[in-house]
Amino acid sequence: LEGILERPTGRVAIVAADTTKIAASGLFMANGITFSSARSELFVAETVGRSLSVFDVDETDGSLRRQRRIALE
Repeated sequence: LEGILERPTGRVAIVAADTTKIAASGLFMANGITFSSARSELFVAETVGRSLSVFDVDETDGSLRRQRRIALE
């Protein structure tokens, strides 16, 4: 397992009806996810990355834009 957790392989997928698309990738073990109360931002906890990624959610198609990473040290 040495080295495996050091690679950003985590993803966020959008699943709708009969389709699935990758909305974000390159995350360090994404394991917690929630929306802001207005559903305009998506928060993804990255355990190995010891950070919180914040994405803007496009209100027209639900795609994720403008990733910001907040260090949790």
